[in-house]
Amino acid sequence: MKILVTGAAGFIGYHLCKSLLDDDYEVLGIDNINDYYDTSLKLARLEQLKPYKNFKFDKIDISKTLLVMPSLKERSDEEPSLQAEIAVKACKEALRNSNKSIENIDAVTISVPTIHHKEVSKVCAKAGVNILVEKPLSSNSKDAKEIVRAAKESGVILCVGHIERYNPVVSYAKSAIDR
Repeated sequence: MKILVTGAAGFIGYHLCKSLLDDDYEVLGIDNINDYYDTSLKLARLEQLKPYKNFKFDKIDISKTLLVMPSLKERSDEEPSLQAEIAVKACKEALRNSNKSIENIDAVTISVPTIHHKEVSKVCAKAGVNILVEKPLSSNSKDAKEIVRAAKESGVILCVGHIERYNPVVSYAKSAIDR
């Protein structure tokens, strides 16, 4: 199974890639290596993933692709599915421009702001792509039910990631509270 992981050099993306690679999944990692925090940390994480034969990485800035498409912020609330389609097209275009293929992607990690989870999840489900959504699944129960319904109707796997429970800070806080 081939899985696309956006933000592959970040803390969560790296650990997700490593876990998937350890389980013998084929992983295509993308990241723009921005300077939101020290880029040497991101580059060091990528170096740790390089030895995996089932890992490919490309430095892609999806946001630059979004700049040439209609802005998601300029779109009205009545067009959420169009917003998601634009975002998915932007990701596909960025991958095409880097000579990577998304056509055979089996799964995607959705790590967009929560208010966009429903739209992006529905587009991915319709495309037959299995979905891992970062928690929370949605900002309300109505949207959550729509996401679940779309996954069921499309026959794709839908999972919600609870990554923070493995964050070392959260583990430390829990042990401190338990003392």
